[in-house]
Amino acid sequence: MNDAEIVDWARDSYGALWAGGVVGLLSAVLVLTFGVAVCQRLDDWSASRPVTRTARASFQLTVGVLAVAGIMQVLSGTGSMPDEHLESESFIPVMAILYGNLAASAWCLLAPAAICMALATGAPRWLRITSGVLAVPLLAAIALPPVSWPFGILWVIVTSVGLTAPAFDVRRHEAVVAASK
Repeated sequence: MNDAEIVDWARDSYGALWAGGVVGLLSAVLVLTFGVAVCQRLDDWSASRPVTRTARASFQLTVGVLAVAGIMQVLSGTGSMPDEHLESESFIPVMAILYGNLAASAWCLLAPAAICMALATGAPRWLRITSGVLAVPLLAAIALPPVSWPFGILWVIVTSVGLTAPAFDVRRHEAVVAASK
Protein backbone atom coordinates (compact mmCIF):
# COMPACT_ATOMS: atom_id res chain seq x y z
CA MET A 1 0.00 0.00 0.00
CA ASN A 2 1.18 3.50 -0.72
CA ASP A 3 0.59 6.48 1.59
CA ALA A 4 -2.66 7.54 -0.06
CA GLU A 5 -4.09 4.01 0.19
CA ILE A 6 -3.14 3.81 3.87
CA VAL A 7 -4.79 7.18 4.55
CA ASP A 8 -7.97 6.09 2.72
CA TRP A 9 -8.04 2.82 4.62
CA ALA A 10 -7.50 4.60 7.94
CA ARG A 11 -10.25 7.15 7.23
CA ASP A 12 -12.69 4.35 6.41
CA SER A 13 -11.86 2.40 9.56
CA TYR A 14 -10.87 5.04 12.11
CA GLY A 15 -13.20 3.52 14.73
CA ALA A 16 -11.64 0.08 14.34
CA LEU A 17 -8.17 1.63 14.59
CA TRP A 18 -9.10 3.43 17.78
CA ALA A 19 -10.79 0.38 19.30
CA GLY A 20 -7.83 -1.82 18.33
CA GLY A 21 -5.51 0.58 20.12
CA VAL A 22 -7.64 0.44 23.25
CA VAL A 23 -7.61 -3.37 23.08
CA GLY A 24 -3.83 -3.19 22.64
CA LEU A 25 -3.53 -1.08 25.77
CA LEU A 26 -5.72 -3.49 27.71
CA SER A 27 -3.61 -6.41 26.52
CA ALA A 28 -0.49 -4.58 27.75
CA VAL A 29 -2.09 -4.34 31.19
CA LEU A 30 -2.95 -8.06 31.08
CA VAL A 31 0.61 -8.97 30.07
CA LEU A 32 1.87 -6.82 32.94
CA THR A 33 -0.42 -8.64 35.38
CA PHE A 34 0.72 -11.98 33.94
CA GLY A 35 4.35 -10.88 34.27
CA VAL A 36 3.87 -10.03 37.94
CA ALA A 37 2.39 -13.50 38.54
CA VAL A 38 5.25 -15.19 36.67
CA CYS A 39 7.88 -13.23 38.60
CA GLN A 40 6.24 -14.05 41.92
CA ARG A 41 6.28 -17.73 40.99
CA LEU A 42 9.90 -17.44 39.83
CA ASP A 43 10.73 -16.12 43.30
CA ASP A 44 9.37 -19.41 44.65
CA TRP A 45 10.92 -21.61 41.98
CA SER A 46 14.42 -20.15 41.79
CA ALA A 47 17.02 -19.38 44.43
CA SER A 48 18.71 -17.00 41.98
CA ARG A 49 17.44 -13.42 42.27
CA PRO A 50 19.01 -12.36 38.93
CA VAL A 51 16.64 -14.84 37.24
CA THR A 52 13.61 -13.05 38.68
CA ARG A 53 15.05 -9.61 37.98
CA THR A 54 15.81 -10.49 34.38
CA ALA A 55 12.32 -11.91 33.84
CA ARG A 56 10.78 -8.81 35.42
CA ALA A 57 12.80 -6.53 33.13
CA SER A 58 11.79 -8.62 30.12
CA PHE A 59 8.11 -8.28 30.98
CA GLN A 60 8.41 -4.55 31.69
CA LEU A 61 10.11 -3.91 28.36
CA THR A 62 7.56 -6.01 26.47
CA VAL A 63 4.65 -4.23 28.17
CA GLY A 64 6.21 -0.84 27.48
CA VAL A 65 6.54 -1.55 23.76
CA LEU A 66 3.00 -2.99 23.59
CA ALA A 67 1.64 0.10 25.37
CA VAL A 68 3.48 2.49 23.04
CA ALA A 69 2.10 0.55 20.05
CA GLY A 70 -1.42 0.78 21.50
CA ILE A 71 -1.08 4.53 22.07
CA MET A 72 0.19 4.99 18.53
CA GLN A 73 -2.78 3.02 17.18
CA VAL A 74 -5.22 5.16 19.18
CA LEU A 75 -3.51 8.27 17.79
CA SER A 76 -3.79 6.84 14.27
CA GLY A 77 -7.48 6.22 14.73
CA THR A 78 -8.06 9.63 16.26
CA GLY A 79 -6.06 11.38 13.53
CA SER A 80 -8.06 9.52 10.85
CA MET A 81 -11.45 10.74 12.03
CA PRO A 82 -13.40 12.67 9.37
CA ASP A 83 -13.40 15.86 11.44
CA GLU A 84 -9.62 15.83 11.81
CA HIS A 85 -7.59 17.70 9.23
CA LEU A 86 -3.93 16.98 9.75
CA GLU A 87 -1.36 19.22 8.14
CA SER A 88 0.99 16.28 7.65
CA GLU A 89 0.07 13.84 4.91
CA SER A 90 2.57 11.30 6.20
CA PHE A 91 1.47 11.17 9.87
CA ILE A 92 -1.14 8.45 9.46
CA PRO A 93 0.94 6.16 7.20
CA VAL A 94 4.01 6.45 9.42
CA MET A 95 2.01 5.83 12.60
CA ALA A 96 0.12 2.90 11.05
CA ILE A 97 3.28 1.18 9.88
CA LEU A 98 5.12 1.88 13.11
CA TYR A 99 2.41 0.72 15.54
CA GLY A 100 1.87 -2.48 13.57
CA ASN A 101 5.55 -3.34 13.57
CA LEU A 102 5.93 -2.49 17.26
CA ALA A 103 2.93 -4.56 18.30
CA ALA A 104 4.07 -7.60 16.31
CA SER A 105 7.72 -7.26 17.33
CA ALA A 106 7.27 -6.77 21.07
CA TRP A 107 6.87 -10.47 21.72
CA CYS A 108 10.53 -11.33 21.02
CA LEU A 109 11.33 -9.27 24.11
CA LEU A 110 9.86 -12.14 26.16
CA ALA A 111 12.83 -14.35 25.24
CA PRO A 112 14.76 -13.53 28.46
CA ALA A 113 11.67 -14.33 30.55
CA ALA A 114 11.30 -17.68 28.76
CA ILE A 115 14.96 -18.44 29.40
CA CYS A 116 14.53 -17.52 33.07
CA MET A 117 11.57 -19.88 33.33
CA ALA A 118 13.71 -22.63 31.78
CA LEU A 119 16.41 -21.94 34.40
CA ALA A 120 14.03 -22.03 37.38
CA THR A 121 15.04 -25.31 39.02
CA GLY A 122 11.87 -25.52 41.13
CA ALA A 123 9.48 -25.20 38.19
CA PRO A 124 7.77 -28.29 36.82
CA ARG A 125 10.07 -30.09 34.40
CA TRP A 126 7.62 -29.93 31.46
CA LEU A 127 7.32 -26.16 31.90
CA ARG A 128 11.08 -25.71 32.02
CA ILE A 129 11.55 -27.77 28.86
CA THR A 130 8.72 -26.04 27.00
CA SER A 131 10.02 -22.61 28.01
CA GLY A 132 13.50 -23.56 26.84
CA VAL A 133 12.20 -24.84 23.52
CA LEU A 134 10.07 -21.71 22.94
CA ALA A 135 12.94 -19.44 23.97
CA VAL A 136 14.86 -20.59 20.89
CA PRO A 137 12.40 -19.24 18.28
CA LEU A 138 11.88 -16.12 20.40
CA LEU A 139 15.63 -15.51 20.34
CA ALA A 140 15.77 -16.31 16.63
CA ALA A 141 12.91 -13.87 16.03
CA ILE A 142 15.16 -11.03 17.16
CA ALA A 143 16.58 -11.19 13.61
CA LEU A 144 13.07 -10.81 12.16
CA PRO A 145 10.94 -9.46 15.06
CA PRO A 146 7.50 -9.29 13.37
CA VAL A 147 7.36 -13.11 13.32
CA SER A 148 7.84 -13.34 17.10
CA TRP A 149 4.21 -12.90 18.13
CA PRO A 150 3.03 -16.52 17.60
CA PHE A 151 5.89 -17.87 19.72
CA GLY A 152 5.44 -15.20 22.38
CA ILE A 153 1.72 -15.79 22.69
CA LEU A 154 2.26 -19.57 22.73
CA TRP A 155 4.79 -19.17 25.55
CA VAL A 156 2.32 -17.01 27.51
CA ILE A 157 -0.40 -19.66 27.10
CA VAL A 158 1.87 -22.54 28.09
CA THR A 159 3.23 -20.64 31.07
CA SER A 160 -0.30 -19.73 32.15
CA VAL A 161 -1.16 -23.42 32.24
CA GLY A 162 2.04 -24.07 34.17
CA LEU A 163 1.20 -21.43 36.75
CA THR A 164 -2.19 -22.97 37.40
CA ALA A 165 -1.09 -26.61 37.32
CA PRO A 166 -0.99 -28.33 40.69
CA ALA A 167 2.41 -29.85 39.82
CA PHE A 168 4.26 -27.52 42.18
CA ASP A 169 5.42 -29.45 45.23
CA VAL A 170 6.57 -27.25 48.12
CA ARG A 171 8.82 -29.96 49.58
CA ARG A 172 10.52 -30.47 46.22
CA HIS A 173 11.07 -26.73 45.92
CA GLU A 174 12.54 -26.50 49.41
CA ALA A 175 14.90 -29.37 48.62
CA VAL A 176 16.00 -27.71 45.34
CA VAL A 177 16.55 -24.33 47.02
CA ALA A 178 18.45 -25.94 49.93
CA ALA A 179 20.65 -27.89 47.48
CA SER A 180 21.47 -24.78 45.46
CA LYS A 181 22.70 -22.80 48.50
